[in-house]
Amino acid sequence: MRTVFIHGETERFEAARFELITLFTQHHPDQVSAELAMLLLRDKLAADGLLAHWTEADVVRFLAEVAPRRVVLSEDWSQVPRFAHRWLDFLAEEGLLAGDPLTALHEAVDAATPRYLAGMAEPTEWGAEKFWRTALLEHGVDESDEDAVAEFAAQVERGEVDVDEDLVDRLEEDSDDEAVWLPPVQLTGEGPHREIAADAPIVEQVAEVIRWAETDGDPSAADSLVEALGDTETADLLLEWCARAGLLRMSEERIVPTLIAAPVLAEPELLWNRLWQRFVLVEDAFAEQLADAEEDAVPEIVQTLLSALYAATEPVPEDFLVDFAADALELDDTAGLASVVRTITAQWAAMDAVVVDDEDERLLEMRPAGRWAARESLRAFGFRVPTVAELRTAPAELVALLFAEAPPQTQQALCTQWISHRGAKQAATDLAELLERVDEPPVRLAALAILEYAGDEGIAAARGLVDDERCGATVRVWLGAATGESIARPGDELALTLDGMAATAEDDVESFVEEFAGQPTEDQLKLIGEMAASAEPAAGALLSALAELHPDQEVAEAASAAMG
Repeated sequence: MRTVFIHGETERFEAARFELITLFTQHHPDQVSAELAMLLLRDKLAADGLLAHWTEADVVRFLAEVAPRRVVLSEDWSQVPRFAHRWLDFLAEEGLLAGDPLTALHEAVDAATPRYLAGMAEPTEWGAEKFWRTALLEHGVDESDEDAVAEFAAQVERGEVDVDEDLVDRLEEDSDDEAVWLPPVQLTGEGPHREIAADAPIVEQVAEVIRWAETDGDPSAADSLVEALGDTETADLLLEWCARAGLLRMSEERIVPTLIAAPVLAEPELLWNRLWQRFVLVEDAFAEQLADAEEDAVPEIVQTLLSALYAATEPVPEDFLVDFAADALELDDTAGLASVVRTITAQWAAMDAVVVDDEDERLLEMRPAGRWAARESLRAFGFRVPTVAELRTAPAELVALLFAEAPPQTQQALCTQWISHRGAKQAATDLAELLERVDEPPVRLAALAILEYAGDEGIAAARGLVDDERCGATVRVWLGAATGESIARPGDELALTLDGMAATAEDDVESFVEEFAGQPTEDQLKLIGEMAASAEPAAGALLSALAELHPDQEVAEAASAAMG
């Protein structure tokens, strides 16, 4: 059973939530406990995706913020703190609890209870859904009766039911967006932009804009500014950008510097930071190119570009960035978008945040200052952006999932630091428990790859799994490779092969089919026959993918027939 979901994975999450709640309600069968568990797990998926990893801060957040905002109880509000105690004990008894010590978590529940009670009694702490559910209850309306609810809404609209309209206007809708983790990176230092800000080309460009505003400032005759900056597009962009950064303002019909313009320009580090933070507000300069896109397209493009460049360890082709952004915006025509991407990355290059490695092919790469700043921006966008150092205390399941997505050099650093911090024996024990608990090929392969870094302790832990029904076959092959021993059994190599194919298919099913089709047809048909005879869980999904997507009709039909 998985307890970590770094990309939502709704179906798997729902299965894990059902299993956890079923186990929990065997001991606590009351309806309120089940409903609270459903809410807690859904919120944890949105917060960080770590269903069994709890810190004191997580406990306080649930009690002081989440529960008052979303939980509707007409009596006995003490049920929620009691539930929190029971839930933590349940995770500990099942061997799933990770994070802070259980004693500290229980103390956090008690400490946060007064804030929870105060929030439950304060309607300004509620979410919009809770407010209206409470209103329905107070007026005796059955919320499961759609007609009755519609009539109540109509009465509110007509002013026949009195509600606090000022409060309603301040309440926000609840969001169930899922936590998304990006691969870990190694940052080179804290605030590397400090060393490059003064010499970044953008500083002189902004200074040119400020000088123009001081001496001219006529927006209808900006030829001198266009000439100084090289083109109209750059001039228009920088004028809006400086205005968004609070450096320019309109005075009657002239553009003039603000009072803070000169002091900010004298502090390159401050200017660099301010420009980076305000870039998502620049919209008018791209209005023509993004005429077919939805409102607020620029923040979406910036978010997409940053997420693609942030964790990349090799230069990224500009064409890929354009296609990536087009998918995010659901745009078919990429001509205007390509121009926007080129302009945005050019400005980042002027900040020395991005470097263009090949002017012809347009290969883009984040520089240390860009990666540092991008991390802060991506956090603001809601992404989880861990560094290798921050993952030293992470649970094995999270490390395994992120390991699978990280580039090789980052994988090595991640394993080395995580095992060093945890200790080889404890790390190996955690990985062995993960192999027993989670029956998923990507997790299994990643856990075994990390286990290699634990040395002798890793081998010792693996020996305890050779007869495990779920992972034994793959572990035996791994042990044989690690020790030179001949312990593999018939079918073990096939199990490892299927694990590898299943991991590839889960990441990109078309890539799996393409790789499979690259083998000689005879070998493909033989492997399909072995898959049909195999009891491995992954075989059915792989055969289904081949039957549906394989370009060779003979192989596709063989896969279809093998499915029975």
